[in-house]
Order: sequence, then C-alpha cells, then structure tokens
Amino acid sequence: MNNNATQSTRQCPYCSEEIQPGAIKCKHCGEWLVSNPPPTIKSPEEQAKEQEKQQEKKQQKKIVTGCLIISLIVPVILIVILGLIAMWTVPDLEEHREEIREKAVKCAEDQAGDILSFFGGSVLKPFLSMAMNTETVQGAILEKFDKLNKIEYVPGTFWSHARIVNRIYPEGKTVSFGIFGMAFPSLDWDDFVLLDDKESQSPSSSSASSSPSAQQQQQEEVQSTEANIREAPSAEASHQTYHGHIQGNIRCEFDLYFEPANDYGQQEVRGTYNYTSQGSRLIILHGWYNTQTDELTLTEYYDDGRANCSMRAYRTSDGFKGWFIRPNKNDLTLVMTE
Repeated sequence: MNNNATQSTRQCPYCSEEIQPGAIKCKHCGEWLVSNPPPTIKSPEEQAKEQEKQQEKKQQKKIVTGCLIISLIVPVILIVILGLIAMWTVPDLEEHREEIREKAVKCAEDQAGDILSFFGGSVLKPFLSMAMNTETVQGAILEKFDKLNKIEYVPGTFWSHARIVNRIYPEGKTVSFGIFGMAFPSLDWDDFVLLDDKESQSPSSSSASSSPSAQQQQQEEVQSTEANIREAPSAEASHQTYHGHIQGNIRCEFDLYFEPANDYGQQEVRGTYNYTSQGSRLIILHGWYNTQTDELTLTEYYDDGRANCSMRAYRTSDGFKGWFIRPNKNDLTLVMTE
C-alpha cells in the first residue's frame, strides 16, 4: 500500500495510512483525529450490561444501608421493649415481703443447724428440717419476725428495693432487689431480729417461762403494752374514720387517730373499731402508718393488753385495702373506705 499522501488525501498520524483531509477518525486504525471526539455509541448489549451493574451496585448499597439501620435500631427497640416490660412488672412490697420472710425462715433453720453441729448434734439435723417445715414453727418465726422487723418498700421506675428496719438497722438496710416481676432477697441471719431486748438479754427466760420471775416479767410487758395502747392521742393527731368490710360481707367501723410522722416517716396510730353486728363493743387498735410506702399495720388488743389479730393494708384512692390476719388461720381480705 502506498503510504505517501496525495493532494486529495492525508496520512493518519497513528497508522500512516491515507485518509480523507476532513476525516475525524481513521478508518484503518479507528483512532480519533480530533481533540474532542464525540462519545462512542455503545451497543444495546453493552448498555444493558452497564445498567445491570448499576442496579447491582444500588441493590448492594441498599442492603448495606438496611443492615446498618437494623443494627442501630434493633438494639434500641429491644431496650425499649425490655424497659416497658420492666416498668410493667416492677415487684411490689408484697412480693419482696414474701421472699424476705421465706429467706428469714431459711436463715433461722440454717442457724439452728449450725448450733446443733456445734454441740455435736448433726444427727438431729433431719429432724430439725422436718420441724422447721411445719406450719406451727414457721408461723412462730414469722410472727416474731413481723413484730420486731419492718419491711420498707423503695419503688423505682424499672426495679425496686426493699429494706429491713429494726433495732440493728434503725435507718434500714437493703435486703432485696426486684426486677421483671421477681424479687431476689439477700437477707442474712445477722440482718434481722427474732428476740426483743429482754429476751436477748435473758436467754433462759423462754425455757423458764413457768417460773415466778418469768410470769412477773410477762405481766409487766402486758401492763406496759396496755398502758401504751390506752394512751390518749395527742392534740396534733389526725382523726380519721373508715367503713370496713372483712372478707366482703363482715362490716365494721374504724375510728383512728394518726400522730404526726417521726424522723423515719412513721405515724403512730391509735383507735378502736367495732363490728356492726355486735353493736357498740369497741376493740382497741394500735399500730403504725408508713408515709413512704403507704402501709398501715394495726394490731387489735384484748382489754388486758394481750394482742390478738392484726391488719396490714395499703393506701388507695378512697381508703385502704389489705388483709385481716388471724393467728393460725387463713387471712381475710380487708377494705377500708372513707
């Protein structure tokens, strides 16, 4: 082929072949002969492949973005759900009290077992366990526990606590944590009291209760209790009356005086109540109202000062609602309305 350009042609700068003077692209080598060549028109197949690649990239980007969003949102949703469940299932005072009282019985059993082991009575442990599982023994322990220890409720948004107040911890000690409807007691033997001051100072008094000195001591305690419950309310006491219903159909009337709260938020309560069916026979009441937990505890007393039944109720919008507790019998419901 002749590579010398004629007057009517010129040479391609890339392949030196003859091309037309106004050519913008060499027909031999396919190179563009202008500085700004027009865009190459791609075939339909190439255009389809490019569109498919772009769609794949967009889809991958969507997947990555979706996974990122899910990884951020799912933990937040789980936290919110768990938070709502925790809010709806915060253990109340009764759930804490039940677990703490069960723990107290277990601590008493363990302590008695340790004492037996110390004196070489390990062989008697099975009999001790059988005795501790009886309703009589557990009832006696819990009666002492309720008398000498007070459980205070510390509410929270997602969880709650309960603390025990007694002569060992007058300001209270946290002994239970509750969340998701469950209470977890952490009560130890050294945290609660089962003997009052006189009993703890005179261990032999319980074994010699039939002696004249023990009888005299018991009589003095009854007289002291009788004097306390018969003490007239102060001028600052708040007078409150309630209509009562025990187990739904037993009607009674309450006439109570609430003393001003002490440093622990406790109000001493004195008063009387009578059954409508029994006319005007008044039964003496004495107890405490906790302004922090809205718990009202009352004990009824015979005329000679001996305690009988007790009541435990909590403040409602129109009064109190709780239980009427009879010794060695089933508890009854109690509703007190203004």
